[in-house]
Amino acid sequence: MRASIRAIINQYSAQNPALVVGAEQTLPGYAGLESAHVAVDPALAQLWLIQRNDVYRPHLVRMMAALARHETTVLMGWHAARTDAAWFCVVQQLLTNPTGKILIVVTDHAAGLAAYRSLSACVADLPAALVPQITLVHEDAADTDAHIVIATFQRLHRALLRDHDTAWKPFWSALHSMVFLDIQLLSGIAYQHARWVLLRIERIRRYHASARPLCLFTATPAANIDVALKGLCHDAYRIVPIDDVPTPPVLAVDATAGSSCFAEAAGLAHAVYQAGYRVHIVLPDMCAPRIWEYTKDGVTHGAHVVPADVIVYAGTPLDGWARAEAMHGGALAVICVHGNSVVHQFLTHYGHADLPLWVCDTTNAYVNTVHVLAAAAEIPLLAREVQQWTVEPLVNRMHEQGFVRALDNNVLVPAGSEDPHAEFDLYDAIGLPATLHYAGESLSTRASATLYERWLAPRMAIPPWLGGMLVIARDIDAGSVTIAVDST
Repeated sequence: MRASIRAIINQYSAQNPALVVGAEQTLPGYAGLESAHVAVDPALAQLWLIQRNDVYRPHLVRMMAALARHETTVLMGWHAARTDAAWFCVVQQLLTNPTGKILIVVTDHAAGLAAYRSLSACVADLPAALVPQITLVHEDAADTDAHIVIATFQRLHRALLRDHDTAWKPFWSALHSMVFLDIQLLSGIAYQHARWVLLRIERIRRYHASARPLCLFTATPAANIDVALKGLCHDAYRIVPIDDVPTPPVLAVDATAGSSCFAEAAGLAHAVYQAGYRVHIVLPDMCAPRIWEYTKDGVTHGAHVVPADVIVYAGTPLDGWARAEAMHGGALAVICVHGNSVVHQFLTHYGHADLPLWVCDTTNAYVNTVHVLAAAAEIPLLAREVQQWTVEPLVNRMHEQGFVRALDNNVLVPAGSEDPHAEFDLYDAIGLPATLHYAGESLSTRASATLYERWLAPRMAIPPWLGGMLVIARDIDAGSVTIAVDST
């Protein structure tokens, strides 16, 4: 029998005085609601039994009913439950419409990899003849004949939308379903990019005269989710809360470790893992080198919460969604190992909001220009579309400055030699992200242009407000930064 998590924490802190265990509480579990009946393909029923061994919860019935009515559906819940429900929908649509294509949209490449692995594992237990081809679009390389296509908003922009009438034409003609994962991450500038991409998808869909695809969003609860959804969904939508799934009691522990918070968080995570638990460490991607030497076994780490028995935060969590996700996502324990940051002092005094606020009221001329230009390159822009999108002043300026030109039939197309599908950063409007180098190698994560301009000067501690790493060199010409562990 596994030792209790509380006992492991107490034993570790006794052996490592740098870790001081503070407040703790146990949140009660939830038994869930009774099972419900939902008519699904027999292969899916067998798959659900093999992989989940659970009854059908009422939210699955409501989701399938809403999609059957072609309502835009929003699954609102915590990570594991909403991912399971999304894959349930994907497999059902795949089995009932074997010639239809499914588009899954994610916020970044790491999320795309996670979705690819999770969905591939999910469909692996289908009969061999029913296992679909799944492709992850990356750097414009992908299997255009795949049944299921996973792409970021940037890859949609650079590949699927740009080449909609050439390489990706068969895909758009057969598009049947769209799934947008974790849309709560689309705040500020990213929210505006997402709104435009959705508009462009609708234009492409109409151009290819394909039937209106089913549309499913997944999100965590937010204080103003209705306001955000009205901007993303161009018609009526239905929210399906996932509030019927059983969850275990959660042990929440706050501890402090000063400047050694990364080492102590990783050491504690390793001790819990050795006791037989699945453990995930949450920390900023650029701080990952701080814990590499401690995570050579089965302990995982990353900037986002993933399903695990125990979630360990290395440093104070800034993201209210991530903290809520950890507390409600099915983990047995959530341990926050705080450092010396001012953020920890602030949150200790004021605490987190019960539900995070979704920042969605940003309007940015650069973002509008990027997508108007791309839309005009994909399909010539009509005057009525410019009016519907309320971008007449912007389009007039673009015409005066030579970015677009009018054809004889008064439609607009791009002008000049600039690439109308140039790269953009989903979360930043001032440029592309900078490359980070550590110990002579490039990190998979990159720094936003805003972070690069404002914070990444030599001898600056990063991430801002948290620290952990130190900038030691900056190459303006290459747009790169060299970082090292901050040992102060």
